Amino acid sequence: MNFDKDSSLNPSHSITASLPQIVASADPEDTALLIADVRVLAQRLNLLKQVFPEGTRHAVAIKTNPHKKILATILQHGFDLEAASIEEVELALVAGAQPQQIVFDSPVKTRAEIEQCAGYSGMQINANMLSELQRYPTHSVCQLGLRINPGIDTGAPDMYAVSTDESKFGVPIALTSEILAACLIHPITALHMHSGSQMSDLSVQLLAIQRLFELAETIDAHRAERGKNWRITTINIGGGLPAEDEPEQPVMCHYATQVTELAKAYPAHQLRTEFGQWTHRAAGYALSRVEYVGDAAVPNIFVHLGADLFTRHVYAPGASLALKVLNPDGSEKTGPEQTCNIAGPLCFAGDYLARNIKLPAIKEGDWLLISDVGANTYGLWSRHCSRAVPKVLAIDTQGAVTQWSERQSIGF
Repeated sequence: MNFDKDSSLNPSHSITASLPQIVASADPEDTALLIADVRVLAQRLNLLKQVFPEGTRHAVAIKTNPHKKILATILQHGFDLEAASIEEVELALVAGAQPQQIVFDSPVKTRAEIEQCAGYSGMQINANMLSELQRYPTHSVCQLGLRINPGIDTGAPDMYAVSTDESKFGVPIALTSEILAACLIHPITALHMHSGSQMSDLSVQLLAIQRLFELAETIDAHRAERGKNWRITTINIGGGLPAEDEPEQPVMCHYATQVTELAKAYPAHQLRTEFGQWTHRAAGYALSRVEYVGDAAVPNIFVHLGADLFTRHVYAPGASLALKVLNPDGSEKTGPEQTCNIAGPLCFAGDYLARNIKLPAIKEGDWLLISDVGANTYGLWSRHCSRAVPKVLAIDTQGAVTQWSERQSIGF
């Protein structure tokens, strides 16, 4: 799918013009700021609508960025929310979600949580195992789903692969007889799968989706033969695509095209998705003041964000962070580069955002801009050293900068 070469499709365009205003608005205690770019978020959401079949329901994983204003923005664009805990269900409701806009996927739902959510009309609740089904009351008005483990390897990193044979998530698809028996007893109308995060082998994922459709058809036929009127109406294929840097999003477009072709053979089932990282990553930025410049030949540059915000990056390093140096007025710093280390504020030796990186010579009072950090950062804030969560700003669809939340001290 081709898009006009409008700069709004490119995540890198959007913050430069706003930076002077953003840094000018910082109070003295604002040692760091978080920025959400609603324009980029809206572009990602609109793309999902364009490339998947008409009628597909798209939920966005709350855990990827649980800020209430972000959740409200997603809902305002006509999207749903995926909750992995009862607390996330409550966050979704506070953000304005109707029950039918929530998918509840926790693998450890308590009896009380099930009793509560079973009373929400239309909420999709996915049971993680067959024994969980016994906990649902007969008076449930939710949509009952069953999570299926397709038993595949999509190339996702081991920590995020949730569809292998050893996974704690879902009923193994090999237990077909047990699944069919359960579907005669319980009014299951949705099948759910989520194969993992940062999947690299989409051909395997597509095979898993086909197996899920085939299982739905088998369940429907099995029920019909035995006089049951329940049908599988929803196929929830989860998320799991890595974020992309290219404006045209070729991987998502290719994946959606393949899913669309596959779904044509199964028109009785509505698709549902749960993309988190792909939706959010490019829509977030972080800013930190430079507090100190060390004295070594390769100086440590001390900033106010580290493993507290970038938990995954520091503790389980992967791709490098996208860093840029700004002058105190928010303009981009240029000039001769120097090799330096970017040191975070936490009191342990490994708290570095980058080592031996070349950047324009940095001074105390400069700002460090970190791009593409809208996913799995704010939602993973670590209270190690109990540092305050930064103020959150947003750039709206018209380019105006607004404040979404104040700097928050951790007092619990």
